[in-house]
This record gives sequence, structure tokens and C-alpha cells, in this order.
Amino acid sequence: MNLTNVFSSTDALLAMLGQHNGIVTISDSTQVNGKFFSIQIITDTVFAMLTESNHSGGTITGVTLKAGMIIYGEFLAIKLTSGIVRAYKA
Repeated sequence: MNLTNVFSSTDALLAMLGQHNGIVTISDSTQVNGKFFSIQIITDTVFAMLTESNHSGGTITGVTLKAGMIIYGEFLAIKLTSGIVRAYKA
């Protein structure tokens, strides 16, 4: 088994705390591209677009997500209708 892409426990902790590759705070409707593993909802937020890799099924665009929520996945593009989020870089 090849384990070259597995985080060490230290790297995993740093990533969870936003110290691995950084955090982007998004508070307007400008599209932000990158690779993010989680999104923290700071104020009630509506996504205009949320592009995920390895995802099938419905979308959460147009739905209000409440402040305090954290969503996980592999997000490639984020665009808000309203709200403020912090996106943690993968």
C-alpha cells in the first residue's frame, strides 16, 4: 500500500486548524477558485455556486446554511449570494 499521500497526525491537525495551507475568508459575490477541504459558515450564508469534485446528487446552492455550520468535501470553486465563510485550503 502506498502511503505517500497520507497526512501525518501533525499535518492533519495543522490542516484542521487552518495552519497547513491557509484560510480564505469570503464575504462577497466574487468567485473564489482553489482546492478547499472544509468551509466554515460564519454568518447565515447562501451559495450561488459551490463546485465539488467526487460528488454526485443534489446541490446546496440557493439554500440558507446557518452560522456555525462546517461542511466538508473537496471544493474547487465557491461563489456566495450572501453571507461570510472561511474556506480551509487543502
